[in-house]
Amino acid sequence: MSRRNGIRMLFIIGIVGIVLLYCLAVLRRGMNSSERENSGGVYQTLPADTMTEDPLKYIAEDYMVDKEFCTNLPIVILSIEGEITQYKSFKNSMEVVDESVEPYTSGTIRILDSGKEFNCLTDTPVYTSAMMIKKRGHTSFSYDKPQYLMKMLKADGMENKTEILGMGEGDSWILNGSMADKSMLRNYLLYRIASEIGGSAMAPD
Repeated sequence: MSRRNGIRMLFIIGIVGIVLLYCLAVLRRGMNSSERENSGGVYQTLPADTMTEDPLKYIAEDYMVDKEFCTNLPIVILSIEGEITQYKSFKNSMEVVDESVEPYTSGTIRILDSGKEFNCLTDTPVYTSAMMIKKRGHTSFSYDKPQYLMKMLKADGMENKTEILGMGEGDSWILNGSMADKSMLRNYLLYRIASEIGGSAMAPD
């Protein structure tokens, strides 16, 4: 390696190091504050789970949940009318959309978030709405763990724009469970850094 190439490599390594240090500083600052307000909404640290019993004991082998299930997290219940439509397929690595199939399936969403230490299935919902739901994504569409797009609707079929779980008002919401993110950190890390830099202009809630 020539001296010139060596200097260039050191320069690149230095820049990468500075960027990483900045990202870690921003992330640490964000994590140390229990609540942070910016133009994108309120970002807050989840409360520590003080439950001493195993919550999985309320989930049967067929994944049905016992009515006594409780958790320190909000509970989101989706009731779907029928099966989620498979409106896409892939042929020779090319995405093929079946235009004759309606991609959305009707359903209802309920959110349980009592504000107490635990949320249970017996709680009264703080939010209920009709909705339309479909699978989303391109490459991820065929994953075993898909992602979904939900559109909230009023009784008359019009858009139901509402604030949900402390996030900004909207009628379209995404259930984003990236199966490709084996670390379980990528989305949180990047979205958190982006929100610290520029709020809603840089990242979704």
